[in-house]
Amino acid sequence: MNYKLSNAQGREIKDSVRSWMGRRIPTELGRIMGKYGIDWGINGGGHYEFFLNNRKINYSCISGDWRAGRNLGKKLIDFIEQNYQEKIEK
Repeated sequence: MNYKLSNAQGREIKDSVRSWMGRRIPTELGRIMGKYGIDWGINGGGHYEFFLNNRKINYSCISGDWRAGRNLGKKLIDFIEQNYQEKIEK
């Protein structure tokens, strides 16, 4: 059985980044990531790094793509689900 966030949890993440076009992490997203234990920073190459349970994903800080926020939301949801699935399987 795969771990899945509830629809409400997924919607909360997606809504927090819906209008994001890069640059600074929205305050609401920072609060939500804290709730899931995700830490983040910016690496020397200008990409965000998101950390959870000793795993890391990267995402561009500067994106001209109008779907940047939606893409980040989906990437974070997948990251949370994969990490929690691994935690369950241990």
